[in-house]
Amino acid sequence: VNAVDEDSQFTYRKIKDNSEIELTGYIGNSNTVNIPGTIENLDVSSIGEGAFENKTAIESVKFTSKVTNIDKNAFKGCASLKTLTKMNEVASIGESAFEGCSSLESFVFPSNVTEVSSRVFYGCSSLSSIEVHRNIETIGRDPFSGTKWYNGQPDGILTAGKIAFSYKGDITDIEIPLDIEKINNYA
Repeated sequence: VNAVDEDSQFTYRKIKDNSEIELTGYIGNSNTVNIPGTIENLDVSSIGEGAFENKTAIESVKFTSKVTNIDKNAFKGCASLKTLTKMNEVASIGESAFEGCSSLESFVFPSNVTEVSSRVFYGCSSLSSIEVHRNIETIGRDPFSGTKWYNGQPDGILTAGKIAFSYKGDITDIEIPLDIEKINNYA
């Protein structure tokens, strides 16, 4: 059951046996969003599927240390979104979570994240800096297509952390770096 928190302008629901809160929507109109740490004295631990989808006025989102999950399509189409802060505890970022966030310029994967979901930054045309740590175990399909970062990579094998996830350009010869531990299905 979705509820509305009048003070924070979010819709939400209780999850995990009513012990935590998942934001399900944003009904505010500010360009700066501060994710609340608690609602109804319960930790806000998750940003639900499509919760901020197509909220084009949002420019900045500040998370709290309580948020561990960002579900699929959570911020999809937030074309003005440029800044994401305090994402340190996030462990899961869903498919297409930031797809089409064309103003986003940089992203550092939190160290708890082990999977880069499919299309997570697809079409983020301003995204020129992506930092991926070596804890990443899986990379989905087309996570960085349409970004400045992807377009700026030289032809050859594209890697993130210890994973080869794609090949860019015409294939003639392939030389796999020694530190690569996994080659993705769609590489």
